[in-house]
Amino acid sequence: MGVRDGSAAQGEFAFSLYRTVAQEEDGNICLSPYSIESVFAMLSAGARGSTRDELFSLFGFSESSQFHRAFSDEMDLLRGADGATVYLANALWPAKKYVLRQDFMELLETRYGAEVERLDFGTEPEKSADQINKWVERHTEGMISQIVQADQFSDLTRLILTNAVYFNASWNTPFPADKTAEDIFYTRRGDSISVDYMQQEASFSYGTTEHSELLLLPYSGGEFSLLLARPHRKEHMEDLEERLSPALLNTWDKALSEERLFVSLPKWKMKKEYEVSSFLHSLGLASAFTPQADFGGVSESKEDLFIDRVLHKTAMEVSEAGTEAAAATAITMRTTSVNISEPREVRFDSPFLFFIRHDPTGRILFMGRMDDPS
Repeated sequence: MGVRDGSAAQGEFAFSLYRTVAQEEDGNICLSPYSIESVFAMLSAGARGSTRDELFSLFGFSESSQFHRAFSDEMDLLRGADGATVYLANALWPAKKYVLRQDFMELLETRYGAEVERLDFGTEPEKSADQINKWVERHTEGMISQIVQADQFSDLTRLILTNAVYFNASWNTPFPADKTAEDIFYTRRGDSISVDYMQQEASFSYGTTEHSELLLLPYSGGEFSLLLARPHRKEHMEDLEERLSPALLNTWDKALSEERLFVSLPKWKMKKEYEVSSFLHSLGLASAFTPQADFGGVSESKEDLFIDRVLHKTAMEVSEAGTEAAAATAITMRTTSVNISEPREVRFDSPFLFFIRHDPTGRILFMGRMDDPS
């Protein structure tokens, strides 16, 4: 039994979340669905009743008793992928005098490798924030230095759950640095901006569909890849985003075939920050953010424990050598109490979508929209 119930659920949360964020966010987007899903997989161990039902429905978690073991096994697969450096880390930060259920802590320590560190949120908010932020910085190789702030804590803060994801991999066919050249990129707003383009002639998987142009760039080791998709006209990006689904991704995969290409792809760096609670609420996670939430499996306390906020940060750099990316998510909980003779030229000089995937499992570590590489 896998992490999810059936193939239809595979990745559905990632696309649902992305579509929701894309409706409100202009410009660049970068999300790690895996990071967000990881903290909620941990939290699901303590959810009960309708709150548990909402979690399992939104994330498509398997009802199998082996769910947490399957999640743990998948973490091992990602960490052990050939040719890539993947760090996955989890932690629990309970308030000093807040008693967690032993079975909850043991499951998270055993299956998720979660560290447990008690903090005094009420009287030492700065110190508490500093410890959590240093943990995140350490586990993302310095790409993300802050996920929480001291003013987000109070005497009512009971528990913080954090996840950090770090990914670093070289291209299977690196881009020669001496071929990089400046040229124009056209944004959705109609701006023409000057950016650096990586360029090379090589064999890559390429395809087109009725709505989009596709390019697959494999990373060294062959387990991870970067899939790029852009609409044939940049004005149609919203239509493409609205159609995003596991079925569409499957259609794209089938449309790809190896060709000799001359590829021009912009280099980029980006850092993004989201408070994703409202997005999750609109996707059906309602009771978890109210005092009516049932997290009876987290603590023996009679206090009404619920989610206060869900903080998510990402950072990514794509260069001639490969890709480095990181993500961190924190949940704050509180209480009220084909070959051709000449290479085809493929130039991604207008907005496109990107997906960093672990191909053996289909797991999407990072996804987003590149609208402005500058």
